[in-house]
Amino acid sequence: MAFADIFSPVAFFICLRETLEAGIIIAVLLGFINQIIPATPPPPVPSSGRSSTELLSDPDTAPDYGTPADQSQQHHALSPLRLSKRIQLGTSSERDGMIRAMRWQIWTGAVLGGLGAAIVGAVFLFVFYTYTHDLWQDAENLWEGGFCAIASILILIMGLAFLRLPHAQTKWRLKLLSAYQAKSELDQPEDAEGDEGEDGAPLRAKSRGRAKGGRMILFGLPFVTVLREGLEGVVFLGGIGLSESPPAVAGGALAGALVGGTIAYLLFSSSAPLPLRTFTTSSTVLLFLIGAGLASRAAYSLERQYFINGVGAAAAESGSGPGSFRVDGNIWKLTYGNPEPGAEDGNGYWQLAQSLVGWNNVGTVWTVSTYIGYWLVIILTLVTMKWKEGRADVCGVKSQRGWQRELVKRRAERQEGEEEGLLGQTLDSD
Repeated sequence: MAFADIFSPVAFFICLRETLEAGIIIAVLLGFINQIIPATPPPPVPSSGRSSTELLSDPDTAPDYGTPADQSQQHHALSPLRLSKRIQLGTSSERDGMIRAMRWQIWTGAVLGGLGAAIVGAVFLFVFYTYTHDLWQDAENLWEGGFCAIASILILIMGLAFLRLPHAQTKWRLKLLSAYQAKSELDQPEDAEGDEGEDGAPLRAKSRGRAKGGRMILFGLPFVTVLREGLEGVVFLGGIGLSESPPAVAGGALAGALVGGTIAYLLFSSSAPLPLRTFTTSSTVLLFLIGAGLASRAAYSLERQYFINGVGAAAAESGSGPGSFRVDGNIWKLTYGNPEPGAEDGNGYWQLAQSLVGWNNVGTVWTVSTYIGYWLVIILTLVTMKWKEGRADVCGVKSQRGWQRELVKRRAERQEGEEEGLLGQTLDSD
């Protein structure tokens, strides 16, 4: 028995690409959980200063740089802080239970996405092999483009959340922790400093809304990612099964899935010991690269579906030469580096490049514009976030928070100058 009869390189690279892309996103989410909720927190060390990386500030001692209007409502915001403080001071088993609950959401989304992909893909394959009509091919690019677009949006939201973590650690920790608290803890009456009265109900309703959002992002991103990758993998494997033996397809697919999962695990198995800022920055860069590539792939898939609808489905089976792609609006068409599975002018490495950074040997006005536009949205969003937080000026214009920070800075400088003056007078008198 020849090696080609039990191992298909095409199937290997297909599963390697799909597994690696889904595995990286799942690993990033799992590492994120380990960062915000340490399983074994260090013992408290008495100190006169405050740590700049402390995940939860004490509401009784943390400085307040807000406006007078914000300070007048400060007592209404103590309830979620006290809730998180109870969790922080809870037992190790409670923290472990919180981590397990969050991991359950991630793995539930991944497993359900895999099951959905297997069911939908099996239906398409059954109809294809039974009625010799590839229903997936009729709308393959439309499906792929839609899933890529949804995944790129979710990745953008999650990446921005990662970047905000070092600057808003308390807010995000409360958001994710409250997502897994019993509903009674949010609904129970507060103490004398609590949220009783007309202002309490809206705040508690807002907390429940944020809790639901935290649960959905941990569930939705793995679900959509695994569903999209699984559908692609199942249909592609079924397609190459027409020209290769089933044992070869199964062997290559199994090997690719194992290698892809192992690589994703090794990339993030040591993510917990990394400093928080290093972890969030590196993870966000990787997520944004994947998201930008997915946005470009979505534009290409939708544009190609439009081309196929205009010239007929035969264009999809005509290879990669003249007549197989749309010339109008085309920027480049390379004769190598085709990331499509089974292409004569490509190989598995180009498939991995497409999975990680969105590589394609065909560039159009829409794909390039979408890729650039995705990064422009990221840049504008980051600049806006930094401006609203008061950490940057835009054309010399400060935000409200920026003026607050400037006022606090001037007061601190004035106080420091007065203290130095008093110290000088004391020394002169001595």
